[in-house]
Amino acid sequence: MSVLLSLLLVWFGAAEPVAVANELEDMAFEQLVDPVERWRPLVEQHFPPEEVEIGLCVIRNESGGDPGAENPRSSAAGLFQILSSLWSDHYGVSYDQLLDPEVNTRVARSIWDKSGWVAWSAYRRCDHVPRIAPAEPVEVDVCTPSQIELDEACIS
Repeated sequence: MSVLLSLLLVWFGAAEPVAVANELEDMAFEQLVDPVERWRPLVEQHFPPEEVEIGLCVIRNESGGDPGAENPRSSAAGLFQILSSLWSDHYGVSYDQLLDPEVNTRVARSIWDKSGWVAWSAYRRCDHVPRIAPAEPVEVDVCTPSQIELDEACIS
């Protein structure tokens, strides 16, 4: 609700001043919070600690932290801009489900497990992100989308 509309509703008695004040305070807080950082707990839940910063960088470059982001030129949707045309059938999720931050992040983790961050072109813009060395060596398969879609062997 806009500030002007809120004030008009109070003026005409259609809304309680306290409720409107609380809503305006929530709006102001939402605008102050980094739209990507708010997803840190979700990314931490699904990715290894040493990959969280890169994951947040990919989100920043793909969707700007908007879970409802939809690419008008492709079927990419959600925080990680998962290509619905490529991954929906493979993971059994619909386009609309990819707009759910939890589902999108879970699918992103599955893609990351198969291909690493190279599955996202936005990863190339994350060079500035400090990496924490993993506790154990991580073997990452480099796959093309068609290899992944067909579950073919990839280059290790």
